Amino acid sequence: VNGWCKVYTTYTDGEQEFLGYMAASKIVVPKRSGAWKYIGIVRDEDGYTNIRKGPGTNYAIVGKVKDGRCILYSGEYGDKWYKVYTQNGIFRGYMSANKILETESPAF
Repeated sequence: VNGWCKVYTTYTDGEQEFLGYMAASKIVVPKRSGAWKYIGIVRDEDGYTNIRKGPGTNYAIVGKVKDGRCILYSGEYGDKWYKVYTQNGIFRGYMSANKILETESPAF
């Protein structure tokens, strides 16, 4: 409203807490291209999760995401691996679906 957005945090147990407001001009909203993309939270007791070149542990690691960080992903419920993207919506690789906490977020 009037150029401002409400900001929430989501904890790994699914709880949400209202933090305050942020200027809408400071929020990056990825453009929709191809599959719908969702915002999830990485959850991994090891402290990080690998991003892989393909959908399986036999593929090379191309990046890592720290536990508790938000990630943009796409995929169908029941998939074992999700496609993951940069904040700008550029395809980055694959992440195990059981390492992403699905949140109630808008689809892009």
